[in-house]
Amino acid sequence: MKLGEVTAVDLAARMVETSHGVKYQGDIIALAAGSQPNFFGTPGADKHAFPLYSLQDAELLRSRILEVLESADRDPSLIEKGALNFVIVGAGPTGTEMAGALGDMIQRALKEEYRDLDLSKARVVLVDMVPSVLGAFSQSSQEYASKILKEHDVHTHLGVAVKEVTPDHVLLSDGARIPTRTVVWAGGLKASSLSANLSIAPGRGSRIDVQPDFSVKGFDNVYALGDFANIVGKDGKTLPQLASVAEQAGKYCAKNIATKLSGESGRPFDYFDKGVMAIIGRNAAVA
Repeated sequence: MKLGEVTAVDLAARMVETSHGVKYQGDIIALAAGSQPNFFGTPGADKHAFPLYSLQDAELLRSRILEVLESADRDPSLIEKGALNFVIVGAGPTGTEMAGALGDMIQRALKEEYRDLDLSKARVVLVDMVPSVLGAFSQSSQEYASKILKEHDVHTHLGVAVKEVTPDHVLLSDGARIPTRTVVWAGGLKASSLSANLSIAPGRGSRIDVQPDFSVKGFDNVYALGDFANIVGKDGKTLPQLASVAEQAGKYCAKNIATKLSGESGRPFDYFDKGVMAIIGRNAAVA
């Protein structure tokens, strides 16, 4: 085992190069380099928004929320400048869950912790270009989620895009300007930056297009999987970047490689969808 950051891969030679300039060559390469937030070129988003896709992201966001609450508690004049406005970009499961949790927290837990802070002026705003929350769920689930968000005093701005993120406000495509010190980015993912250094053109989401057994067309014994690859499901559509997909893909790819090494023929990947779930604050969820 070697620890290092892979910065480039020669697929034809099956050779990887690390940030220290060290090169490793193998008989088989499996590319599972993961993903990173996709800001879609939105000005300021990469500098001023807080993505929410990892434990480290969650810890940084938690610290930010506590920071703005403490600041507003010490200096109430900051409330008028947006200190208690929380803007969440992306109305998929991540964004909707975060909006519900924040709304619930403001209505319940924070009132006990910050008794001198006027939390009635706090706003949670959920923004997305799509016309409804939880687009991948059924209509009844979307309607229920919208109802729960409203009960949690979450304001939704749907059908509009974020044009710019600054340190003190968010500008929307409809001209609305929301003062805020905390922007949570749940707007989507793309493959890690390694996908740009493979000497092949990546597909949708900067991910690597793969064949049914995760092999990369034109390169022997080279595989890509997980969030790093565009994996096509039974319906011909690309599977979502979910932990369940990555977990099953990893187990399949390892088993498939072992099968081929033993001289047998492998089988195409068959994803088993166990369903999806979104928890919207306390005592509310859709599945």
